[in-house]
Amino acid sequence: MSRMQGSKYPVVVEVNQLFKELASDLESQLSDQEHQLFPYIKQLVYASRDGKSVSSPRINLSTWSTEVDHQQMAVKLNLILKLLSNLDIANESETTPAVLLYKLRAFQNDLYQHIYLEHDILLPRAMELESKTLIA
Repeated sequence: MSRMQGSKYPVVVEVNQLFKELASDLESQLSDQEHQLFPYIKQLVYASRDGKSVSSPRINLSTWSTEVDHQQMAVKLNLILKLLSNLDIANESETTPAVLLYKLRAFQNDLYQHIYLEHDILLPRAMELESKTLIA
């Protein structure tokens, strides 16, 4: 948002800071997944496909939990949405705040889908695959 909008909506400064923190948290988590979790899962898939075993886990899937991280991200996002929802933008001729709120709600849906897919599908299946391919 421009400086003009920031002065019209002082809460934007707080929203901006929270969003920067949220983006940093998400970027860090996605980087960990790309560099640690996904390569390990690929190793398990290839080993299973080729009838091989994995001698030692690169990571511990049972303790690989981003639940706390996800909860913190959800709290920040909910706070951002609450702060923006409290703005009186219904009678504004400017559409930027309303569009921002709409896009953040779409982002919230995407984040919740990411959390669901990771916790309820990916990790349980990876742990099952790990139990079949890991040498005890």
